[in-house]
Amino acid sequence: ASDEAPPDETSVVEEGEPTPNGADPTQSESENPMTSRRPTQRLARYAEVFLTASCLREAEEVALEAVLPLLSEDESAEREEAVVTADRMLPEDFGEAVGSATGGEVDLSVSRPWHAGWME
Repeated sequence: ASDEAPPDETSVVEEGEPTPNGADPTQSESENPMTSRRPTQRLARYAEVFLTASCLREAEEVALEAVLPLLSEDESAEREEAVVTADRMLPEDFGEAVGSATGGEVDLSVSRPWHAGWME
């Protein structure tokens, strides 16, 4: 048995020698598809949705459905969704908030989103 440790991805490799992962050591990381890495950082964005619903579960479903059209195709495929907060409002306050966001009037008897947009 050899006392020499097997090479790993951080081993120094002489030119022309194969690396443990099969990458060509003469290529830079950005040129080598086996070692180049794209950033995977995801930024959180928050949407504001004004909606009416008969219960909290329905409100969450309506809110998530209202945000889908705001997403790009890539975002839609990779989304991780969550309702962060849900507030109940007095009918007068809700009508005023929706009116200022959309310029329209609200029918509280209908379960639906009244406004959805990204928060800044």
